[in-house]
Amino acid sequence: MDQYEEELLEPIKYFRELSYRHEDNIKDYFDNLTARAGTDIGANKQTCDEYYNFKQQCDVYQKKMNTNKGLKGFLIFLTVLFFVAAGVFTILCFVKKDLLAAFIPSAIGSIAIAVVLIIINVKIVSQSVKKYKKLVDEFSAKAEKKKSLAQEQMATLNSLYDWNITSSLITETAPIIKMDKTFTVERCSHLAANYGWKMGNPDNVSTVFAQSGTIIGNPFVYERDFVQQMYDKTYTGTLTITWTTVVSDGKGGTRTVHHTQTLTATVVKPAARYRFNLR
Repeated sequence: MDQYEEELLEPIKYFRELSYRHEDNIKDYFDNLTARAGTDIGANKQTCDEYYNFKQQCDVYQKKMNTNKGLKGFLIFLTVLFFVAAGVFTILCFVKKDLLAAFIPSAIGSIAIAVVLIIINVKIVSQSVKKYKKLVDEFSAKAEKKKSLAQEQMATLNSLYDWNITSSLITETAPIIKMDKTFTVERCSHLAANYGWKMGNPDNVSTVFAQSGTIIGNPFVYERDFVQQMYDKTYTGTLTITWTTVVSDGKGGTRTVHHTQTLTATVVKPAARYRFNLR
């Protein structure tokens, strides 16, 4: 019996061994890839830490700026409200002269409060908004600079990635599996002729991914399809209508009656839903 066939007699045990081996292989592969690229991991980690720190500071000041903007808007609302109140009290002074002793102080007080609110808004809140906006812009610029540096540090390593990394790592971990670089017409025809593989898809199915290969010489294909399915969907709508009628009031005259009714209708029409299917 072949070595791999013996291992497959205990698939759970074999899977556990493969999972540990695969983790080690991935680490070794990317360590070698990093060495080939000449990427300075420590420098890149420091750059990323600095980026996240600047980004966090930016978010903190952004929240403070938004809070002060909200307070600024609220103070503007109160200012307008007190000016309106002052206007109302002033008008009442002319309308109800017997209450002048109450309305005049109220009008003056409202104007005074409005002025104080304007001063607070201009001198304190608006200045805080400007201060936090400056800090947001400052830390945002610093974060973007660090982000660009991190991308530059990773550029060589990123350029070494290719579509065959996953396939090669799987084969290295489990030699019983041979992954095809592409799902060829020959492989498709062989599966169709010998294993009942259905070639082609219905009009409502699109293949978004396919990976073929062999396991101990036995061909396989893993396919991910995007499937459209039509079904009958019930749509419901409502419309409120109004109309008037003229009826007798029982005293020799007439009166107008207003009517309201909500109309409801349903219709069944085809609709599409989508899902992914594996085979």
